[in-house]
Amino acid sequence: MENQNLPGLTPLWLLFFALALGVGLATCLPLVVIAKEIVPADWLGFAGSIIGAGCTIAAGGWAYYGVRQQIKITQGEIEGARQQAREAKYTAVDSSFKKLAEDIDRLVLAKGFLSKFVDPFPASGNLDGFTLRLFHSRNDALDFISHTAVTAPFGYGEIISTVMTRMQRIGDRIDQRSNGYLPAQGILSYYDPIVREAIIGIRSIVDQLEQVTPVKQGELVRLAEERDSFK
Repeated sequence: MENQNLPGLTPLWLLFFALALGVGLATCLPLVVIAKEIVPADWLGFAGSIIGAGCTIAAGGWAYYGVRQQIKITQGEIEGARQQAREAKYTAVDSSFKKLAEDIDRLVLAKGFLSKFVDPFPASGNLDGFTLRLFHSRNDALDFISHTAVTAPFGYGEIISTVMTRMQRIGDRIDQRSNGYLPAQGILSYYDPIVREAIIGIRSIVDQLEQVTPVKQGELVRLAEERDSFK
C-alpha cells in the first residue's frame, strides 16, 4: 500500500508549523525591538533559544515520523486482514460451487439413466404392452440400478432407488410366473396396469429432474459470480 495521503496527519503539520513560527517570533522579535546594546550574554541566550527551538522541532518531526509509520503499519494490518477474509470467502464459495457442479452432473446422469429405461415403453396413454416391454428390457439388462442414479442429490437418489427396486421385483415375479419364457397373455394382462403405473411414476421423476436442473444451473452461475467478486 503506497498511498502517501494519511488522513489525520494534516492537523499535526499545522501544529508543527505554528510551533516553529511561535518559537521563531519569540526568539527573534526581541532582537529587532530591543533598545539596549547587545552583550555576549544576550547572544548566548539567543543561541540557547534557537537550539531549544530546533530540538523542539526535531522532536516534533520525529514524533510525526513515528505516528506516520504507525499509521502505515496499522493500515497494512487492516488491508492484510481484509485480504485474508476475501481469500477465506473465496475458498468457501468456490467449494460450494464445485459441490453444486458435481450435484448437477449427477442429476443429468440420473435423468439420462431413467430416460433410457422408460423411453422404449409405450406412451403413458396406452393400456397394454408394458409387461412385454419390461420382459425385453430385463433381457437387455436395462433394469439394472445405476450407482450414479441412486446417488443423485437433493433426495432424488433415494426416490430412484425405490422405484427401480420395485420395478426389478415386478420383473422377478413375472419371470417366476412365466418360468423365464415369454409371458402368456393372462400374465401380460394382469401385470400391464401395474407396470404402466410404475413407468408413469418414473416418467414423472424424469420430468422433475428436467425442471430442477436449470434451476440448479442458475444457482451455479450466481455462485460463480459471487466467487469471482472475491478475487
